[in-house]
Amino acid sequence: MSKTTGFIMKAFMWVVGIGSLIFGTSLFFKDTSNWPQVEAVVTSSRSLTTDDVGTVTYEIDYQYEVDGTSYQSYIHDSTQYREGERIKVYYDPEDPTTTITSQGEYGFTGCIGILFGLFCIGSMAWGAVKARRQAGIPAKPGELGSE
Repeated sequence: MSKTTGFIMKAFMWVVGIGSLIFGTSLFFKDTSNWPQVEAVVTSSRSLTTDDVGTVTYEIDYQYEVDGTSYQSYIHDSTQYREGERIKVYYDPEDPTTTITSQGEYGFTGCIGILFGLFCIGSMAWGAVKARRQAGIPAKPGELGSE
């Protein structure tokens, strides 16, 4: 692998790691507990995938109204809904186009983003320490890997 390719890959991993950490943290701390609830009407439901165990995932399109304005959104769910069926969704009062089907839903997604970001950053930091050791460069006192 060339030095340029290696540099690009390392830079990409740092950017992805830091971006995931920031995005995950913002989702994790997003308070959805006070989002208003509204009734939505399912406009379509179609099968997306079936895994090896036989679990089917559906894409459900729905329509809802906030302050006289009609919006459309969708979710991926393991439950199939019929067209015309009514479901409850929660919407962001600052941006009614953003909906969730259960409050606190962003916390789990935020955790995944944080963990992925920490993994990327940790991998890159460990790789840098390992490369310094192999090159015979002693770590400075207080740096990761110094004794």
